[in-house]
Amino acid sequence: MVTGPLDDGLSALAETMAAADENEDRHHEAEIHRLKGKLLLKQDGSNAAEAQRCFERAIEIARGQSAKSFELRATASLARLLASQGKRDEARTTLAEAYNWFTEGFDTADLKDAKGLLDELSG
Repeated sequence: MVTGPLDDGLSALAETMAAADENEDRHHEAEIHRLKGKLLLKQDGSNAAEAQRCFERAIEIARGQSAKSFELRATASLARLLASQGKRDEARTTLAEAYNWFTEGFDTADLKDAKGLLDELSG
């Protein structure tokens, strides 16, 4: 497998995080951690534990910022990982908690994606 582009992506995220730290701009920090987790999984399946930590950190940051959309994205990423590990019930419960917080916006891409994943995990 060619890992060059994935390594480049991880380097770019590290640079972005460093720039955000330097400028004290934390607005997209949760999304940076989520993307890092996704790239780690694409790079090598043995990175699952580190990817899970990235998703959990993204969720924690998003909650601290009351950034529900970022929290939902990170939770969906975590749920996919858990499901791939055979932890479908945990994945469904985790995602349902984040999804059920929303009362509107169900036509947005993130909520449609989460609903599709919930349906898949329930089936």
